[in-house]
Amino acid sequence: NPDVHTPHMDQLTEEGMRFTHAFAASTLCSPSRAVIDTGQMPFRNGGHVFGGHVRRDIKTIAHYFQDLGYETANIGKFSKHPYKAFPYEYVRKRWSPQKHDEGLIDLVDEFLKQRDTDRPLFMEINTADTHQPWLENEDFDISTLTVPSHLLDTKETRDALAEYYTSVETLDANIGKFVNSLEENGYRDNTLLIYTSDHGPNFAFAKWCLYDEGIRVPFIARYPGVIEPNTATDAMISLADIVPTVIEAADGT
Repeated sequence: NPDVHTPHMDQLTEEGMRFTHAFAASTLCSPSRAVIDTGQMPFRNGGHVFGGHVRRDIKTIAHYFQDLGYETANIGKFSKHPYKAFPYEYVRKRWSPQKHDEGLIDLVDEFLKQRDTDRPLFMEINTADTHQPWLENEDFDISTLTVPSHLLDTKETRDALAEYYTSVETLDANIGKFVNSLEENGYRDNTLLIYTSDHGPNFAFAKWCLYDEGIRVPFIARYPGVIEPNTATDAMISLADIVPTVIEAADGT
């Protein structure tokens, strides 16, 4: 999108692989997050409605990685139910409608700096910067924006786009800070880093709707020495693929 500047996401694509056909398993946030953490489709894991609870017998990604000897951490917006079904050892929640992810990466950096263990690490960082309510637009000139053809070109639409783009650029800045924190704390070269989203933006025919804009999501994977940099694939993948893939990357079964 030429209206939005995302240098840190662009840098990730140069250093890793971009998946052009990645799809969420739900058009809603908490059911999609349940898929990301269970590797099972919404009706299989039980958390198929907004705020729904996964089944009691479901094993989640925190269980899998603790069994593999990993320390597990979840920082940022949580939005997974019930809480005890996702037993991360270290949890720091950070999100508010007014401040969104302000200070999120400071929490990540603080956690990485205080780690005092030889155990490998599985960490999930959940951003809310592109979740409504969007951040207030201060820099975009709405008259210059290109309105997608499927949206009605009104001042209200342009205002919403500008707020959404502001949130995307703020997210991008936090990605840059996160990558810097990995490097400063010695995790850059031995870490599989995955960036994705749980669903599309809250526009017409997107979030809540089973169209591409509702379920087709960005997906970038960077793994120095393992994933060839500056590559792309049109292979179709699902967010349900994350759990088995990262387990395999960690030499688990």
